[in-house]
Amino acid sequence: MDKMDKVKEKTYRFLLTTNRRDGINRVFIGVVDQHLGMYLDEMQKDEKINVTIRRIAKKTGLGKIVIKKYLGRVELKINGQTARQFNFEVE
Repeated sequence: MDKMDKVKEKTYRFLLTTNRRDGINRVFIGVVDQHLGMYLDEMQKDEKINVTIRRIAKKTGLGKIVIKKYLGRVELKINGQTARQFNFEVE
């Protein structure tokens, strides 16, 4: 586990395993900063969730972050296919 990551690796594995079991191939990650709002990006194939979160933070100028907690998921329909969005709070 990254020193700046309070979410356990097994949580990430569980989320992705559940996706595979449910036949969901598209995953979006929502990053919520209580001061700056929410940012969203699609997870790349074979990318780890915490890597996606850090990529979003870098792209949006959040800089170094602590991944505080998993907030939950949202089911999405995109062109008739189901996708999932996992949301995480950062500071």
